Amino acid sequence: MNRRDAFALMWLLGMVGLAVVGLTGCGSTPTAARPTARPATSTATATPSPTPTPTPRPFAARVNGDVIWLEEWRAETQRVLAAAEDLGLPLDEAEAQAQALRALVEETLLAQAAREEGLAPTADEVEQRLAALRAGFDNDAAWDAYLAQLGYDEANLKRALARAMAAARMRAAIAAQVPTRAEQVRARQIFVRTQEEAAAVLQYLQQGVEFHTLVAQYHPTSRGDLGWFPRGVLFAPQVEEAAFKLEVGEYSQPIPVPGGYVILYVEDRAEDRPLAPWAQRTLQRQAIASFLQSRWQQADLQWGPGVPTLTP
Repeated sequence: MNRRDAFALMWLLGMVGLAVVGLTGCGSTPTAARPTARPATSTATATPSPTPTPTPRPFAARVNGDVIWLEEWRAETQRVLAAAEDLGLPLDEAEAQAQALRALVEETLLAQAAREEGLAPTADEVEQRLAALRAGFDNDAAWDAYLAQLGYDEANLKRALARAMAAARMRAAIAAQVPTRAEQVRARQIFVRTQEEAAAVLQYLQQGVEFHTLVAQYHPTSRGDLGWFPRGVLFAPQVEEAAFKLEVGEYSQPIPVPGGYVILYVEDRAEDRPLAPWAQRTLQRQAIASFLQSRWQQADLQWGPGVPTLTP
């Protein structure tokens, strides 16, 4: 289009505009100009991209809200299997899984108790323990190989260290509450396999044969010596109960025990005597086990899919 044609077109459009204005101005009453309708425009609505749903991290158990992750349990299971193999003990996968899970749950319960008692380690203490472990390796490759062998990365190891340190402190606190002295008896035993043998021993005693004479015949090396012991430490509760009922110098009737019968003789008694180290350790283990059973019964436990359900 040339300039003259373009000018003509503009003049024509201008005339049409004047004509429209003239038409709207006709009549006795002026009216407001009507708004010009805008053509409808179609607006494309953008479809939002779907937000990917994060896959939940699989867990083995939740203990009062504290999580034991599935990979932790699997790594601990492998450590249990490796330890059993080193000791030459038969252990199948299911048993190892149960042992590993129980150990992790109990450690978590102890760590939670430690936090309640203000015994949990600080972040700096955990870092120091981690640094001490790391210092035992010559280089990063050796350290990484060690972590891989354990089934950890450094973050998981730090978390496990914090839990283990807290649990250890709680165990020590419970053990420290066990008295170091207690009422005790010193006794000897004659152990036989059958009821007939037990009856024969009892008959000899009733005929006046000294217990020490008989025990030397049946147990020439140990002489049946049980040593000094408090309540709650013997292998058979019924033997312990009889020991604390007998007077010094008395012997018991045959007592059924696993694998046979025991005739017991009390040599001495003390109302307040220091515990032997083995007896104190036994009582400490029992105190920790009793504490854990109580915490376990009160705990809110949730098990992950496919994870065995454990009981106290």
